[in-house]
Amino acid sequence: MTGFGPASIGSFFNQLKGNKMRAFQLTAVSTAFALASLLAPAAWAQSPADHMMVVPEDLQWVDSPRVPGVKTVMIEGSLDAAGPFTYRNKYPADFKLPAHSHPGLEHVTVISGTLNRGVGDKLDTSKTTPLSAGSFYITQPNI
Repeated sequence: MTGFGPASIGSFFNQLKGNKMRAFQLTAVSTAFALASLLAPAAWAQSPADHMMVVPEDLQWVDSPRVPGVKTVMIEGSLDAAGPFTYRNKYPADFKLPAHSHPGLEHVTVISGTLNRGVGDKLDTSKTTPLSAGSFYITQPNI
């Protein structure tokens, strides 16, 4: 059995002091995580100015400066830049778009009608895939 002499009391207080320090550190770390979890979502959230919403009435359709007979509207970005871009085209019935590429990744959604999509450096209507309304495709840059 151990006695309660001066050495054992000092050891007891040192252990207690160590436990209090560990408890304080645990409390400090827990508090930091709690605050971070409360404040981080606000920091990660984007303000309304960071979002873009467009309704059909906002679109200003023009004759395409690149392709005669096509109506187009550029929503954001540029066809000539490697960054993201969004635009809409309206093609007349039986329109044949010549082979072309863009410097950026292209995401296309067919909104209405059918788009016959081909791949290659020249238009070959025998090698196209019909994509009906609701279809989607992605083309890599410069392809």
